[in-house]
Amino acid sequence: KMEVAKDYQGSNKYTTNSEKTGAAQRAADNARAIVERYAREDDYEKLYAYLTEISDRVTYDDDAVRKPDTPYGDPWQMINVFDGNEETRVVCEGYSKAFQYLCDLSSFEDEKIACYTVTGDMRPVGSAEPGPHMWNIATMENGKNYLVDTTNYDALKETNGKEYLFL
Repeated sequence: KMEVAKDYQGSNKYTTNSEKTGAAQRAADNARAIVERYAREDDYEKLYAYLTEISDRVTYDDDAVRKPDTPYGDPWQMINVFDGNEETRVVCEGYSKAFQYLCDLSSFEDEKIACYTVTGDMRPVGSAEPGPHMWNIATMENGKNYLVDTTNYDALKETNGKEYLFL
């Protein structure tokens, strides 16, 4: 027998919580619908649409950042992006993994386009100390790599600086 991770267990350690598995299926369906909606767009417009779709669906979870024990590696972060609940909050992991997932589901005109999820440190505006961060790199047709920081795009989308956070 194989135990199910504690956060996803059902009535015992060998069963899954059907509410959570159902939510995962609905999230996957919602993500596929986004990809289908933009399938006919050119590659740049498709990627930009993914950025804005994610930004419109979630809000940054400031409370999680204030907790030093908030772990990376929670698969539910990505699922929460596509859960259909406008009150959902995620950290950079959710934003970047959701962008990666949409790219992975997509067909691009240029077969050389690739999306990568990367981790590192970032010093938030107004902070003296850097902290962990996750974002994406998109390799486009010209072979150059471009930053796609969906998390900070979301935080700055009401300002004039947003264009610097996407390609």
